[in-house]
Amino acid sequence: MKVAIFHDYIETIGGGERVLMELAKKYNADIYTSYFNKNATHENLSKLNIITPKIPIPRIQNLKQWMAKRWFERLNLMDKYDVHICYGLHTVYAGMHNRPSVFYANTVSKALFSKDIDVNELPQPRKFFVKQYRQHEIPKHIIAVKNYMNKTICISDFAKKVVETFYGIKSDVIYPMTINTTKYHNKPSEGYYLCVSRLTKPKRIDKIIEVFNKLHNKKLIIVGTGPEKERLIKLAQNNKNIEFSGIINEKTLLDLYSKCISTIYIPILEDFGIVPVESMASGKPCIGANEGGLKETITHEKTGFLIDPTIENLTKAINQMTPEKAESMKNDCIEIAKHFDKKIQMEKFDKKLKEVVIL
Repeated sequence: MKVAIFHDYIETIGGGERVLMELAKKYNADIYTSYFNKNATHENLSKLNIITPKIPIPRIQNLKQWMAKRWFERLNLMDKYDVHICYGLHTVYAGMHNRPSVFYANTVSKALFSKDIDVNELPQPRKFFVKQYRQHEIPKHIIAVKNYMNKTICISDFAKKVVETFYGIKSDVIYPMTINTTKYHNKPSEGYYLCVSRLTKPKRIDKIIEVFNKLHNKKLIIVGTGPEKERLIKLAQNNKNIEFSGIINEKTLLDLYSKCISTIYIPILEDFGIVPVESMASGKPCIGANEGGLKETITHEKTGFLIDPTIENLTKAINQMTPEKAESMKNDCIEIAKHFDKKIQMEKFDKKLKEVVIL
């Protein structure tokens, strides 16, 4: 089975890029993307076959989105592949000329589509672009998904509800195939809490730092980078109990997971959330936001705490999550994490993909 994968742009380190790598390795697939910055993403992606536009797309925020859409719209691979996986907002337009196609969907783009975001609060020219996109492009986008996609698969039940409501379609659920639970291990706590995340505003890292600025006897290690990095470092006020580790290799990350008390992960409406499952695979509970996909991975009082992520609630949860409390959750964490193992999820995905090929 010859497979092509379409991905909007590859320019960050995150769960989406990890899913992309796993799918590409599984099917020895070619990856078509409107932009690839090998220095800003996972090193192993450079080992895969990645095809980009002959004429580079400008990196101006609003222009790059419009041009990515146009590139995928014109992409015609002339029946070179048996099936095409669309993994990204703009990639669905590639289904116009490349069939059959499967849409592996997060929820819809919060920035472009969500009614919870007030367009008038956005800076210019972003405000103008989003208004135009919502008015003119959303109807086209919905039509593209309905008409070009042979099957839609969502990364969580939370994503399924949003996607089916927005597009008016039916979909399946297969969790991201990124977590090999056998790689993770558990060690006695070394007395710190762990936050693994891109440093962006929706991840609410500032709230976590604000709490630890007041908990002088608690240590926090933050792993990751992003546009909020400098602001967050400044917010930490040189607090010696808050450590920024930046980007680290997998071995170091697994070691940090294994020896923390628990992880803390409170993003806004996360579509799935890989961090809680990685934490649980290490036998470590997670203090998570009681919203989005985290409600499917964290079992309250069994593998962590699900909280309304206010300063007061987060402070309370951290104080309650003592090393002893965390240790009592270890076995449940390890067992529940196995349900999300990448082998199980990949088998489910492979079955759905083959169903499309033989249609």
